[in-house]
Amino acid sequence: MGLVLLLPLLWFVVRGMITRRLAVRLFVFFILGALQGGIGWFMVASGFRANSTAVEPVRLVLHLSAALLLYGAILWTAFSIRWPQPEPTAQTPGVRLTRRLACISIGVLCTTIIAGGFTAGTHAGFLFNTFPLMDGHLVPADYAQLSPLWMNWVVNKAAIQFDHRLLATLTALSIGAVLLAGLRKGAGLGPQAQNGIILLGWAVLIQYALGVTTLLLVVPVWAGAVHQTFAAVLLGVMLYVLHTLRRGRPQG
Repeated sequence: MGLVLLLPLLWFVVRGMITRRLAVRLFVFFILGALQGGIGWFMVASGFRANSTAVEPVRLVLHLSAALLLYGAILWTAFSIRWPQPEPTAQTPGVRLTRRLACISIGVLCTTIIAGGFTAGTHAGFLFNTFPLMDGHLVPADYAQLSPLWMNWVVNKAAIQFDHRLLATLTALSIGAVLLAGLRKGAGLGPQAQNGIILLGWAVLIQYALGVTTLLLVVPVWAGAVHQTFAAVLLGVMLYVLHTLRRGRPQG
Protein backbone atom coordinates (compact mmCIF):
# COMPACT_ATOMS: atom_id res chain seq x y z
CA MET A 1 0.00 0.00 0.00
CA GLY A 2 2.88 2.33 0.81
CA LEU A 3 4.54 1.67 -2.55
CA VAL A 4 1.26 2.23 -4.41
CA LEU A 5 1.17 5.71 -2.87
CA LEU A 6 4.86 6.60 -2.78
CA LEU A 7 6.15 5.58 -6.22
CA PRO A 8 3.47 7.40 -8.29
CA LEU A 9 3.72 10.36 -5.91
CA LEU A 10 7.45 10.69 -6.53
CA TRP A 11 6.81 10.50 -10.28
CA PHE A 12 4.13 13.20 -10.12
CA VAL A 13 6.40 15.47 -8.06
CA VAL A 14 9.40 15.04 -10.37
CA ARG A 15 7.26 15.75 -13.43
CA GLY A 16 5.61 18.75 -11.78
CA MET A 17 2.15 17.25 -12.32
CA ILE A 18 0.72 18.19 -8.92
CA THR A 19 0.88 21.26 -6.74
CA ARG A 20 3.32 21.55 -3.85
CA ARG A 21 0.45 21.76 -1.37
CA LEU A 22 -1.06 18.50 -2.62
CA ALA A 23 2.35 16.81 -2.65
CA VAL A 24 2.95 17.72 1.00
CA ARG A 25 -0.48 16.42 1.95
CA LEU A 26 0.12 13.11 0.19
CA PHE A 27 3.54 12.70 1.82
CA VAL A 28 1.79 13.20 5.18
CA PHE A 29 -0.63 10.43 4.22
CA PHE A 30 2.35 8.17 3.54
CA ILE A 31 3.75 8.90 7.00
CA LEU A 32 0.35 8.30 8.60
CA GLY A 33 0.12 5.00 6.74
CA ALA A 34 3.46 3.93 8.21
CA LEU A 35 2.23 5.00 11.64
CA GLN A 36 -0.88 2.91 11.10
CA GLY A 37 1.35 -0.11 10.52
CA GLY A 38 3.07 0.60 13.83
CA ILE A 39 -0.27 0.85 15.60
CA GLY A 40 -1.25 -2.47 14.03
CA TRP A 41 1.88 -4.10 15.44
CA PHE A 42 1.12 -2.54 18.84
CA MET A 43 -2.39 -4.02 18.66
CA VAL A 44 -1.36 -7.51 17.58
CA ALA A 45 1.43 -7.68 20.18
CA SER A 46 -1.18 -7.57 22.95
CA GLY A 47 -2.58 -10.88 21.69
CA PHE A 48 0.71 -12.71 22.25
CA ARG A 49 0.89 -12.06 25.97
CA ALA A 50 0.66 -14.93 28.41
CA ASN A 51 -2.94 -16.03 29.10
CA SER A 52 -4.18 -13.77 26.30
CA THR A 53 -6.77 -15.08 23.86
CA ALA A 54 -7.31 -11.91 21.83
CA VAL A 55 -5.93 -8.43 21.27
CA GLU A 56 -6.84 -5.71 23.75
CA PRO A 57 -10.08 -3.96 22.69
CA VAL A 58 -8.64 -0.51 23.40
CA ARG A 59 -5.72 -1.15 21.04
CA LEU A 60 -8.09 -2.55 18.42
CA VAL A 61 -10.22 0.59 18.59
CA LEU A 62 -7.11 2.77 18.36
CA HIS A 63 -6.08 0.89 15.21
CA LEU A 64 -9.61 1.23 13.77
CA SER A 65 -9.83 4.95 14.58
CA ALA A 66 -6.45 5.70 12.98
CA ALA A 67 -7.45 3.75 9.87
CA LEU A 68 -10.73 5.61 9.51
CA LEU A 69 -9.00 8.95 10.06
CA LEU A 70 -6.56 8.21 7.24
CA TYR A 71 -9.38 6.86 5.05
CA GLY A 72 -11.44 10.00 5.60
CA ALA A 73 -8.51 12.32 4.87
CA ILE A 74 -7.66 10.50 1.62
CA LEU A 75 -11.30 10.45 0.54
CA TRP A 76 -11.78 14.17 1.29
CA THR A 77 -8.65 14.94 -0.75
CA ALA A 78 -9.98 12.87 -3.64
CA PHE A 79 -13.30 14.74 -3.52
CA SER A 80 -11.45 18.07 -3.52
CA ILE A 81 -9.46 17.07 -6.61
CA ARG A 82 -12.57 15.80 -8.41
CA TRP A 83 -14.71 18.80 -7.44
CA PRO A 84 -12.28 21.65 -6.65
CA GLN A 85 -15.03 24.26 -6.57
CA PRO A 86 -18.21 23.88 -4.49
CA GLU A 87 -21.64 24.28 -5.99
CA PRO A 88 -22.60 27.96 -6.35
CA THR A 89 -25.38 28.07 -3.75
CA ALA A 90 -26.78 30.91 -1.69
CA GLN A 91 -26.04 30.67 2.03
CA THR A 92 -29.69 30.36 3.01
CA PRO A 93 -30.82 29.39 6.53
CA GLY A 94 -31.71 25.96 5.10
CA VAL A 95 -28.19 25.38 3.80
CA ARG A 96 -26.62 26.48 7.08
CA LEU A 97 -28.99 24.29 9.10
CA THR A 98 -28.30 21.27 6.90
CA ARG A 99 -24.55 21.81 7.23
CA ARG A 100 -24.76 22.03 11.03
CA LEU A 101 -26.89 18.90 11.25
CA ALA A 102 -24.49 17.04 8.95
CA CYS A 103 -21.56 17.99 11.19
CA ILE A 104 -23.45 16.64 14.21
CA SER A 105 -24.33 13.48 12.29
CA ILE A 106 -20.76 12.64 11.34
CA GLY A 107 -19.70 13.12 14.96
CA VAL A 108 -22.37 10.68 16.13
CA LEU A 109 -21.49 8.29 13.30
CA CYS A 110 -17.79 8.23 14.21
CA THR A 111 -18.66 7.62 17.86
CA THR A 112 -20.92 4.75 16.78
CA ILE A 113 -18.13 3.18 14.73
CA ILE A 114 -15.76 3.41 17.70
CA ALA A 115 -18.42 1.78 19.90
CA GLY A 116 -18.71 -0.92 17.24
CA GLY A 117 -14.97 -1.53 17.58
CA PHE A 118 -15.42 -2.18 21.30
CA THR A 119 -18.38 -4.45 20.49
CA ALA A 120 -16.22 -6.51 18.15
CA GLY A 121 -13.16 -6.46 20.38
CA THR A 122 -14.99 -7.71 23.47
CA HIS A 123 -17.35 -10.05 21.54
CA ALA A 124 -20.25 -8.18 23.14
CA GLY A 125 -22.45 -8.95 20.13
CA PHE A 126 -22.90 -12.53 21.36
CA LEU A 127 -24.42 -11.48 24.69
CA PHE A 128 -27.93 -10.38 23.67
CA ASN A 129 -29.27 -11.50 20.30
CA THR A 130 -32.75 -9.99 20.41
CA PHE A 131 -33.94 -6.63 19.17
CA PRO A 132 -34.98 -4.07 20.33
CA LEU A 133 -35.08 -5.51 23.90
CA MET A 134 -32.06 -7.00 25.68
CA ASP A 135 -33.09 -9.99 27.79
CA GLY A 136 -36.54 -8.44 28.07
CA HIS A 137 -35.24 -4.99 29.05
CA LEU A 138 -34.72 -1.86 27.03
CA VAL A 139 -31.61 -1.14 29.15
CA PRO A 140 -29.77 -4.24 30.41
CA ALA A 141 -30.05 -4.77 34.16
CA ASP A 142 -26.27 -4.91 34.68
CA TYR A 143 -25.45 -1.84 32.59
CA ALA A 144 -23.68 0.04 35.42
CA GLN A 145 -22.20 -2.84 37.42
CA LEU A 146 -18.63 -1.47 37.27
CA SER A 147 -17.22 1.57 39.04
CA PRO A 148 -16.28 4.16 37.94
CA LEU A 149 -19.11 4.40 35.43
CA TRP A 150 -16.91 4.94 32.37
CA MET A 151 -15.33 1.49 32.84
CA ASN A 152 -18.62 -0.02 31.73
CA TRP A 153 -18.24 1.62 28.33
CA VAL A 154 -15.02 -0.27 27.50
CA VAL A 155 -15.22 -3.44 29.64
CA ASN A 156 -18.84 -4.31 30.49
CA LYS A 157 -20.21 -6.27 27.53
CA ALA A 158 -23.84 -5.47 28.33
CA ALA A 159 -23.12 -1.74 28.43
CA ILE A 160 -20.95 -1.90 25.31
CA GLN A 161 -23.66 -3.57 23.24
CA PHE A 162 -26.35 -1.21 24.55
CA ASP A 163 -24.19 1.84 23.79
CA HIS A 164 -23.61 0.64 20.23
CA ARG A 165 -27.35 0.08 19.74
CA LEU A 166 -28.21 3.50 21.17
CA LEU A 167 -25.57 5.33 19.14
CA ALA A 168 -26.63 3.54 15.96
CA THR A 169 -30.20 4.69 16.52
CA LEU A 170 -29.03 8.24 17.21
CA THR A 171 -27.00 8.12 14.00
CA ALA A 172 -30.06 7.10 12.00
CA LEU A 173 -32.17 9.82 13.63
CA SER A 174 -29.56 12.54 13.11
CA ILE A 175 -29.18 11.60 9.45
CA GLY A 176 -32.97 11.62 9.20
CA ALA A 177 -32.84 15.21 10.45
CA VAL A 178 -30.31 16.01 7.69
CA LEU A 179 -32.75 14.62 5.12
CA LEU A 180 -35.66 16.62 6.51
CA ALA A 181 -33.64 19.85 6.55
CA GLY A 182 -31.89 19.40 3.22
CA LEU A 183 -34.72 18.08 1.08
CA ARG A 184 -37.53 20.31 2.27
CA LYS A 185 -38.88 22.87 -0.15
CA GLY A 186 -36.92 26.09 -0.12
CA ALA A 187 -33.83 24.66 1.58
CA GLY A 188 -31.68 26.03 -1.22
CA LEU A 189 -29.33 23.08 -1.72
CA GLY A 190 -27.84 22.35 -5.14
CA PRO A 191 -28.59 19.12 -7.04
CA GLN A 192 -25.27 17.49 -6.07
CA ALA A 193 -25.91 18.03 -2.36
CA GLN A 194 -29.51 16.84 -2.65
CA ASN A 195 -28.47 13.64 -4.45
CA GLY A 196 -25.80 13.04 -1.83
CA ILE A 197 -28.32 13.42 0.99
CA ILE A 198 -30.71 10.96 -0.68
CA LEU A 199 -27.84 8.48 -1.05
CA LEU A 200 -26.97 9.04 2.61
CA GLY A 201 -30.53 8.17 3.64
CA TRP A 202 -30.40 4.86 1.78
CA ALA A 203 -26.92 4.10 3.15
CA VAL A 204 -27.92 4.56 6.80
CA LEU A 205 -31.02 2.38 6.32
CA ILE A 206 -28.89 -0.39 4.83
CA GLN A 207 -26.31 -0.12 7.61
CA TYR A 208 -28.94 -0.17 10.36
CA ALA A 209 -30.57 -3.23 8.78
CA LEU A 210 -27.20 -4.94 8.51
CA GLY A 211 -26.53 -4.27 12.18
CA VAL A 212 -29.85 -5.75 13.31
CA THR A 213 -29.40 -8.72 10.96
CA THR A 214 -25.90 -9.40 12.29
CA LEU A 215 -27.21 -9.31 15.85
CA LEU A 216 -30.20 -11.60 15.25
CA LEU A 217 -28.04 -14.14 13.37
CA VAL A 218 -25.66 -14.27 16.39
CA VAL A 219 -22.82 -12.50 14.60
CA PRO A 220 -21.68 -14.86 11.82
CA VAL A 221 -18.33 -13.83 10.39
CA TRP A 222 -19.70 -12.90 6.97
CA ALA A 223 -22.42 -10.65 8.44
CA GLY A 224 -19.99 -8.96 10.83
CA ALA A 225 -17.56 -8.33 7.98
CA VAL A 226 -20.25 -6.84 5.75
CA HIS A 227 -21.54 -4.69 8.61
CA GLN A 228 -18.07 -3.34 9.41
CA THR A 229 -17.28 -2.73 5.73
CA PHE A 230 -20.50 -0.85 5.12
CA ALA A 231 -19.74 1.35 8.12
CA ALA A 232 -16.80 2.68 6.11
CA VAL A 233 -19.09 3.10 3.09
CA LEU A 234 -21.57 5.09 5.19
CA LEU A 235 -18.75 7.26 6.51
CA GLY A 236 -17.62 7.87 2.94
CA VAL A 237 -21.10 8.96 1.86
CA MET A 238 -21.32 11.22 4.91
CA LEU A 239 -18.01 12.85 3.96
CA TYR A 240 -19.28 13.31 0.42
CA VAL A 241 -22.38 15.10 1.71
CA LEU A 242 -20.27 17.36 3.91
CA HIS A 243 -18.02 18.10 0.93
CA THR A 244 -20.99 19.16 -1.18
CA LEU A 245 -22.22 21.39 1.67
CA ARG A 246 -18.97 23.32 2.11
CA ARG A 247 -19.29 27.04 1.59
CA GLY A 248 -19.55 27.98 -2.06
CA ARG A 249 -19.64 31.15 -4.08
CA PRO A 250 -22.78 33.25 -3.57
CA GLN A 251 -25.27 33.02 -6.42
CA GLY A 252 -25.31 35.97 -8.78
